[in-house]
Amino acid sequence: MSCRHNGKEWISWGFIANSVTFGPDDMILAGTSTGVFRYDGDSWEPVYEIPLGSAKSVRSLAVASDGAVWALMQDAGVGRYDGEEWEIHTLNDVLENSVLNSIAIDPDGVVWVGTEEGLYRYGETPIFVETSEILPSEIDIKGNFPNPFNPSTAIRFALPHEGTVQLSIYNIMGQRVRTLIDASMIAGIHRVQWDGKDDQSLEMSTGIYFLRLMMGDMMATHRMVLIK
Repeated sequence: MSCRHNGKEWISWGFIANSVTFGPDDMILAGTSTGVFRYDGDSWEPVYEIPLGSAKSVRSLAVASDGAVWALMQDAGVGRYDGEEWEIHTLNDVLENSVLNSIAIDPDGVVWVGTEEGLYRYGETPIFVETSEILPSEIDIKGNFPNPFNPSTAIRFALPHEGTVQLSIYNIMGQRVRTLIDASMIAGIHRVQWDGKDDQSLEMSTGIYFLRLMMGDMMATHRMVLIK
């Protein structure tokens, strides 16, 4: 049940709200088991129809500075509504075993997703941030699992402090085939998935590939084997 306090008493509405957020022009949105509802000052009305069949349960909502609505959808993944249609970021190997709990957008426009496993920084490639009280002393690629792999592998790497990070993949000829990360990141242990594809989403062939992690003047490399 959804409730609001008007300063004197609680007013309730007969639907289950998993989350409530505020957007531009004093817009109030609620994520429910049947989609997204908007409050017009007097009543709630369903908006932003989600074309996902049974996967319409919205666990958490956030509104970006451009007015786009981001939602965590049960069994579907992360959705973004631009005012006309939903763009669904389907769960991949990084998130598929996680229970998605919450979503938030920081002042820089970066989308963060909280799960029962930990915290993810969301982009075209979701990045998992491991929680730890001890920060690494230097950048390091902890490895990838599985290795050899087919078709995807999870890569763990460590950052000693916040800074701009590039994580790229090169073939045996020294040609860069995929840029996984090119962004500012916080210190800690991170995990990202490579799906075995290049920057054009073409599947790579069997062979040896090299990871290169760079932050400022620091660099680390790691060898991976893709087997088809």
